[in-house]
Amino acid sequence: MRQLFNNPPPPSEDEDCLFLNVWAPQTDSETLKPVLVWIYGGAFAFGTASIPGYDGTTLAKSQDIVVVTFNYRTNVFGFAGPNSNDGISDKNVGFLDQDLALKWVQDNIANFGGDPTRVTINGESAGSMAVAWLLQRSKGKDLFRAGILQSGAAVSAMVPPPAQNGFIKLRNAMGCNVRAPPPVLACLKGKTAKQISDFMNLEGSPAFGPVYDSDTTFRQPLTRITNGETVQVPLIIGANQDDGSLFVGNANDVTTWVQQTFLYLVNATKVKNEYGYDAEKQNDKAVIGEAIRDVAFLCPGGLTANKFIQKGVTIFRYQYGAAFENETIPGAWHSSEVPIVFGTYKKPNAGKEELSKTLQQIWGNFVKDPFTSPAPNWDQYSPTSETGLAKLAYNGNLEYDNVVEAVAGDASDGPCERIWNNFYPRPQ
Repeated sequence: MRQLFNNPPPPSEDEDCLFLNVWAPQTDSETLKPVLVWIYGGAFAFGTASIPGYDGTTLAKSQDIVVVTFNYRTNVFGFAGPNSNDGISDKNVGFLDQDLALKWVQDNIANFGGDPTRVTINGESAGSMAVAWLLQRSKGKDLFRAGILQSGAAVSAMVPPPAQNGFIKLRNAMGCNVRAPPPVLACLKGKTAKQISDFMNLEGSPAFGPVYDSDTTFRQPLTRITNGETVQVPLIIGANQDDGSLFVGNANDVTTWVQQTFLYLVNATKVKNEYGYDAEKQNDKAVIGEAIRDVAFLCPGGLTANKFIQKGVTIFRYQYGAAFENETIPGAWHSSEVPIVFGTYKKPNAGKEELSKTLQQIWGNFVKDPFTSPAPNWDQYSPTSETGLAKLAYNGNLEYDNVVEAVAGDASDGPCERIWNNFYPRPQ
């Protein structure tokens, strides 16, 4: 995954990393423009705003909006927190970086022609989960007025924290294997960022991600929505048809995968039946991919959307299905829509060019007016509506006027309701 998302390689790493990129259309108008702020993904373990795929030039120019991307600390630098039990800060400082970046936008974006009262936050994968956690922090209510969540939500945002021996491995590798917390912390602070990152980049090294700290993250995100403790702004929430395919890895047996992943808490036969397992076709990888899509991305998005609409929040929900011929990775795989939205896809490609224009217009429409349907035939989400879910770019429909196929709001949620929703923190 890291090789995929960092290809081409990002710029050289440096401790002086908390900077922003701003793209603003050239204009003589004094009217401030709406702003899109992008939060990158990477499992909270890697990533940067500087990769060419996040170049905001085309999106800003085509939609006459200001586009901002920013860096935040990842892995042990951003999320060591309570994983360590060794005196490290008990907050997810990578999320505090995001808060600071959004505050910078409020204070400074008008100097670039952007309107601080019309900011939409947008992320994909871990970036989408970060958007979901920003919604959970009530102090974020003055930092943005809308959000776009592409394949990620708060109920799925917790990267399983490494075992305590993961942190022990790090401190031992750094020669900081003293017992008392202050000397350990002082020892680690005495190491260079390169020394630590070189160890973290070794195969088999632990990955650090967000943990619950009751400040940037919370154990009952659905309950917080119900209780009105969250930011309530219009949202686009969605997932990709093949979001799980990249995460199948070497898994090639449904029964084994279910037992190893869910420790016998899920019936493997039920999973097989749910996803049309066929012993003769040996479609184990396909079944596992669909299950990963649902449990990690689609179901959390659905739960989040359902809770917000109960509070009267405007939600536009989608499932993205664009697939192009002769692709190295087939289908609408995880993050495949990102270069389409940014217009940074590999050129020339007539189909992607057409879809890019379409998605940019949809994203731009929402940034400009998040209370209005962003595309023809795209109704507000409701699980009981016959047209409450927008299937985007299925069956070669790439143009703005036909990109949306409206289906029942709960058309994709059957496996969630029958299996996976039982595994998320339930409202209290």
